[in-house]
Amino acid sequence: LHLKGRLSLRGQTFKIDALGFRTRTWGFRDDSQQFHEYFSLFACFENFDISIMKFLQVDGSVRTDGALVRKDGSSVRFDEIHVTRDSAGSPLRLELDLSDGNKLALTRVRRTATMWCPIGPPERKGPTFCAFDEFIEWQASSGERGMGLNEQGIIRRIF
Repeated sequence: LHLKGRLSLRGQTFKIDALGFRTRTWGFRDDSQQFHEYFSLFACFENFDISIMKFLQVDGSVRTDGALVRKDGSSVRFDEIHVTRDSAGSPLRLELDLSDGNKLALTRVRRTATMWCPIGPPERKGPTFCAFDEFIEWQASSGERGMGLNEQGIIRRIF
């Protein structure tokens, strides 16, 4: 997604020329019928961007997809993502295995916002999908810092 133009906010005008990610198609869908759990991250650094997702499918299989895109436009796919979480389930560290054999480690510097995401029907008696987003500042193993949006979802099965 390429966004270019001007943004006026509270009496100030900002020039924008940015690249970004489209994280989802808006509208109703019942993710509890597609996934038991998932983790996704979209993050932008000065010299590269990351888009990665990992899904635990309803049949028990696990699928990882995504890529690292460098500033020069070249990219390499991710084979695997390993998440180390804090006691609340928020990601602290990510170990990303790239298809070229390299690895990228990301460490959480700080979390700037967290919000729940309404996914599925407005009310359900039975297993219910629960998801939330976090805006997190990350530090790569190279020392470079970037900002990212991660989303996690899991089915709550007690009802």
